[in-house]
Amino acid sequence: MNPSHPASTPSSQPSLDAEKAPASSRRSAAIDWMRGLVMIVMTLDHASHAWNAGRLVTDGVTLYVPGQPLPGAQFWARFITHLCLPMFMFLSGVSLCISTESRVARGESPRQIDRHLLGRGALLIVLDWLWMSWVWSPREGLMLGVLSAIGLSIWAMTALRRLSSRALLVIAALWLLGSELLCGLLYSIEGPISRFAVGFLCTGRHFHDVHIMVTEPMVPWFPLMLFGWLCQRHILSQPRPVPRLLALAALSLFVFVVVRAENGYGNMRLLRVDSSLVQYLHVSKYPASLTFVTLELGLGLLVFAAFVAIAARSQGTKTRLDATLLLGQTSLFYYLVHVHLLQLAAWATGQQQASTLLTTVGATGLTIAVLYPLCWGFRALRRRHPHSILRHL
Repeated sequence: MNPSHPASTPSSQPSLDAEKAPASSRRSAAIDWMRGLVMIVMTLDHASHAWNAGRLVTDGVTLYVPGQPLPGAQFWARFITHLCLPMFMFLSGVSLCISTESRVARGESPRQIDRHLLGRGALLIVLDWLWMSWVWSPREGLMLGVLSAIGLSIWAMTALRRLSSRALLVIAALWLLGSELLCGLLYSIEGPISRFAVGFLCTGRHFHDVHIMVTEPMVPWFPLMLFGWLCQRHILSQPRPVPRLLALAALSLFVFVVVRAENGYGNMRLLRVDSSLVQYLHVSKYPASLTFVTLELGLGLLVFAAFVAIAARSQGTKTRLDATLLLGQTSLFYYLVHVHLLQLAAWATGQQQASTLLTTVGATGLTIAVLYPLCWGFRALRRRHPHSILRHL
């Protein structure tokens, strides 16, 4: 999903019908392929949340007891879905940069662009509160999840986009490296204000007294939007981006290996108990650690680099990856519908978090099959009405 990207903007749509598409169109196709793949993987995670009795959620120091078994199938089913949120934020930054620079090229004023970004962020937050809350947390009140994290990050970019690329890179790097230090400092301060700041900004928390549940705080994820913005500006917009993407992926994975091997700062206190592969990959998502972000960013960039290379070689002709193109182009619409479909189906059958992993995989495939024609119809409707409210979905 990449809600920050106005998918109906003609300049941002892949042009796969041309015999030889321009480089920008081919890379737009790669972005949508990546986004579509993330939607598929995300469906597995949310199907597991709805159906899977054995769902493994041990990716945080408060969620894992050292020595607790990590069943293979359940661990890998959880692990592959970790790609989703980091790549959501990264692709949001990529698309936000494309959209903003397109508006600058069209002659829009800074105030007009700011108004667009503030409105876009507000829309995502409102959708999270009014549409996603009742299905994710029907008895808990308002929820601030993925859409809220992206919306708040877009608000932050309203100001930060004016800074130089060097300044943004420094902010992103320091923000990523310092997230654990910030969490520790806030934890060390006693009082309701510090507890609110920790829960709202860093770790997530259920605030019972005000009926608000924060599941995806902004602080750990915002640097990925900055990296996506910078990647679009200095890598994807340049000739031969694949070697640079691979170099960035290698750097990210190198940082992961070093920090995870040291088994100290950067792991959000979810330390390895041995040197097995599973323990190396069992990193903290709640709250997100440096090891989690660098591992998932590195893996995601490897896949994305492959998509960019395939798009360049395809020269605008059809490929088998086009099956994911539709989901990438309608990602926000898909996101807003698929969770409700999964949860309502689990409730209706009495199998909510009471079934097997095999059933979860089946529910994932069935959900994609049901929503695919709906996404096709929605995309066609949006193209027929490019200036309607549908362009925001």
